[in-house]
Amino acid sequence: MTIPTDPADPTGSDKKTTRRTSYDELIGSAGSEVELPALISARGYVALAAGSMVVSAICALAFRKRDLANFIGLWAPSLLVLGIYSKLLTMERTLEHRSHLH
Repeated sequence: MTIPTDPADPTGSDKKTTRRTSYDELIGSAGSEVELPALISARGYVALAAGSMVVSAICALAFRKRDLANFIGLWAPSLLVLGIYSKLLTMERTLEHRSHLH
């Protein structure tokens, strides 16, 4: 999420420069910790889910630790749901920003 660098121009329409929103600004503007999943992109969650599946396969095949493999493999669905939630938060913010511009 980016915010305009010029406080006098809240839309940032004539400005090309923007800066990344920091963790404190995101939490401070949200007022709650509901938006924490938005700090990692949806692609990041997909990558983490794929990584958990790979680590799970390695644990099962190479180390013969089925319980550990199942435990790590069960992270994938949760991470994918967090990725969807992150994407929905991003889309909601985009729509809110566009509605304030009109």
